[in-house]
Amino acid sequence: MVRTDVTPEVVALYRRGLELKDKRDRKSRDEYSRIVKRLEWGLLDRPPHMVSILDWDAELEGEEPKYLARKSSASHPDFSGWISAREIRRQLLAALAHNVKAER
Repeated sequence: MVRTDVTPEVVALYRRGLELKDKRDRKSRDEYSRIVKRLEWGLLDRPPHMVSILDWDAELEGEEPKYLARKSSASHPDFSGWISAREIRRQLLAALAHNVKAER
């Protein structure tokens, strides 16, 4: 079961992952990989086959693509992780916005 606990560690890793995701140097890519594994596979229990909450920014706000929706079924309605990734991302963005306001 995918968890959606938005803890301070989850928020911090998400923030750092967003900072690193478009960097191309090896050190940044290695750190990004460690963050994905800790955040998604460890803290949120998201299997590797699910959509990454870090890699799918703007696209998560739209409809689930048909090629992903076809992988789901009545017994596994969120097999691709699209629905849960969108919800977790919304929670994390709200937490980040709250943190920015608190820092001011």
